[in-house]
Amino acid sequence: MQPHLALLCSLLVSLPATGNPAAPNDPSGPSPKVKERLAKATPGSIVEVVRTNRERLRGRLMVLGENRIEIQHCKNRKLALQTVPLAEIRSLKVHRHGILIPEQRPVQPWALLEQTTLIPQGRAVVIRHNSKGKLTGQLGALEEAEFELRTVGGAGVTSLRYDEVRSIEVDDGGRDWLVWLIVPGAVVALGVVMAYLVPWH
Repeated sequence: MQPHLALLCSLLVSLPATGNPAAPNDPSGPSPKVKERLAKATPGSIVEVVRTNRERLRGRLMVLGENRIEIQHCKNRKLALQTVPLAEIRSLKVHRHGILIPEQRPVQPWALLEQTTLIPQGRAVVIRHNSKGKLTGQLGALEEAEFELRTVGGAGVTSLRYDEVRSIEVDDGGRDWLVWLIVPGAVVALGVVMAYLVPWH
């Protein structure tokens, strides 16, 4: 009995300790596509991240580190800063022009806060202020109750409270007029085509 037990022990000792094998296709970091998009992102950009646990984050990229990013976003109607390890990023999109959300009526300060977290830092905006009227400039840093509006060139900085603002819009240089001209024209053209193609009874 003892010789057999000694032989069994010697076989167990001689086996290599391999540990837990890694799961197939289990990357140790973000995918090449995510790395490529991160290389094009800069602090202040608007990003949309899906983590490996299916959590989705949208907001302003604040820190782009070697193994993590930090996103400033609106959570529970408050300004929050969340750290995301690069190894936990499943997909990532960079929105160069920001993300527009449906306008709330009546406008609430938390809704304006959420909108500013989805506009790139330095983007030209138009502000409708309760007492100061129409203001234009570049969107700056964000705080819980206020945000910065910088004049073109960054010469001056004005702090504005969310509860004193009626609306915040991206200044596209008047390109919205193209939509108003093109879309109705396309609808009329489609109506003319349908009038010839669809028989009327």
